[in-house]
Amino acid sequence: MDMTRDCMKHEAVSACCLIRGRPGGRGPATPEPVGCLAGITDWDMPQLGLLHLKTLGGQRFRILVQARPAPTAWSRPTSN
Repeated sequence: MDMTRDCMKHEAVSACCLIRGRPGGRGPATPEPVGCLAGITDWDMPQLGLLHLKTLGGQRFRILVQARPAPTAWSRPTSN
């Protein structure tokens, strides 16, 4: 929500990619290799907690390299 608020406040764009499905809904999210920059052109909040956005896609990009952060202490598998 912070990123959305900042994009609306500063009329900035953000990078958007479709996320591929994950077997069993587990594991890290994997983005499609092509995405686009998108800006918010209009918005509405019909009720608290529900934000409708109208966006406009711009320049396309291709992901060349993906870096995954190191696992954190709370996400590492443990042995019994």
